[in-house]
Amino acid sequence: MSALHAHPVFITKYRRPVCTGDMLTYCEHTVREICGQPAAALVEFNGQADQLHPLLAYPPVLISTLVPRLNGRTAHAVRREYTGRCNRAHMRGHP
Repeated sequence: MSALHAHPVFITKYRRPVCTGDMLTYCEHTVREICGQPAAALVEFNGQADQLHPLLAYPPVLISTLVPRLNGRTAHAVRREYTGRCNRAHMRGHP
């Protein structure tokens, strides 16, 4: 058995500080759910207003499919759940 870990960092578009405490909690639950499907595990989760820091344990060869899945599904879920906050940040921020 191998013990592989990855620490991808997901950054908001244009590094806009849109993530609130509620959004970070929501992202953690979403990442944990996604990790459970392909037999990966969320070891630790942290974040700031403009970035997410999951620490993942995963089986060999899975990271190439896990990280894009986490990025896409988490971003989609957050935009769906927090539409107003994400849209306001987009309008106030840089282009």
